[in-house]
Amino acid sequence: VGFAQSGKVIELKSANKMENTTIGGEQVRDFVGNVHFVQLSESGSPIKLWCDRALQFVQSRRIECFGNVRIVRDSVTLRSKEGTYFDRTRRAHLTKSVRLERPGTVLTAQEGDYEADEKRAHFTGNVVVQDSVSTTTCDDLTYFEKDERSIAVGNVKIVSPKDGVTVYGDSLMHLGTIDYTIILRNPTLVQVDTSEFGRLDTLVVVSKMMESYRDSSQRYV
Repeated sequence: VGFAQSGKVIELKSANKMENTTIGGEQVRDFVGNVHFVQLSESGSPIKLWCDRALQFVQSRRIECFGNVRIVRDSVTLRSKEGTYFDRTRRAHLTKSVRLERPGTVLTAQEGDYEADEKRAHFTGNVVVQDSVSTTTCDDLTYFEKDERSIAVGNVKIVSPKDGVTVYGDSLMHLGTIDYTIILRNPTLVQVDTSEFGRLDTLVVVSKMMESYRDSSQRYV
């Protein structure tokens, strides 16, 4: 079972049960249990989709997914409880407990969109990004997979427990390939350190712009 898509086909690999039905006057295939679809991206790499139940709308060419939704493309895995996959544009809209996993990093959010051909993901609502050294929270984040670039907007906060440093700002851009972060608007750095006498020493730095370089140690400029 599949839809033709500009020479690419979205193909059903498995399902425990299938029924044909009609919803809103449109022909729908209802798949239940171990549902697995595969579609080739524009570059030829496979986009793999799993879920517990899927409603495949034939005319509008979308798949409503429910339960343990998982999308895998190269080194990126997306998870959620519900979502919609649009095979015409190879785009996914995910809702409820959205999670992106890639080597060394985990992101969670309320909602997310993934465009497979552009290798771009956009997340909104209580966005949290965790890696081995820091946790970043924000309202809105766009991730560009090709160059490992992230743009975070709204109530940005970066916590680095090892250094005792927390950085606040309106927005930031992070370049993962060189471990470089720049906060362009209203950055504030707060570092809390405990002295040998048990007192808390607090350093606060406010500037117009702030840059962070991470190699063997983390540096802020």
